[in-house]
Amino acid sequence: MTTPALQVLQNMAKIRLPGALDDGINLELAATLTEFFDRTNVWQEEVSIAVEADVTDYTISPSDGLVKRLMNVVTDDDIPVSALLKMPDTLELRFAPSQTDTYVATVALTSDAARPLAVPDWLFSTYQLELLDGVLGRMMAQPAKPYSNQTLSVFHMRKFDAGVSNARSATRHGNGYGRQTWRYPQH
Repeated sequence: MTTPALQVLQNMAKIRLPGALDDGINLELAATLTEFFDRTNVWQEEVSIAVEADVTDYTISPSDGLVKRLMNVVTDDDIPVSALLKMPDTLELRFAPSQTDTYVATVALTSDAARPLAVPDWLFSTYQLELLDGVLGRMMAQPAKPYSNQTLSVFHMRKFDAGVSNARSATRHGNGYGRQTWRYPQH
């Protein structure tokens, strides 16, 4: 299903890539999305997990996308829990809980290869220019096409890399402008 923000992004690519096929643009967009999500962690979801006493392994099932990385796990009382992600979707707690509880795992997601463009519309809107630069850079690097242009490919890939860096930094800082991210440890 094509969303309005995805359609705008596709149209922006089409006017800059004369003769490019829609399927070619979509394949490069899928690759750009995967790289963008893998390098930035911008697509995150909090997943509730009902934990049981003396059990350490739990399946994480986000509503969209695939789990790429575990960001953190906390209890209902917001106390950090030591855990790791056993690929692709199994959370392993370092210490088994002593009682039934609900933990919240924050995970970074990436696009699903079976549905690579099925990502939240806000991602296409928020990172429109960064994703466009990634698509243009990849498409213009293809040899012997009407839109091939090595100089512009390098230009757009540099802009994409800068956009990735900015998005990763903004995510790390909670998308706040000029905010301090460090805080006193919670007890």
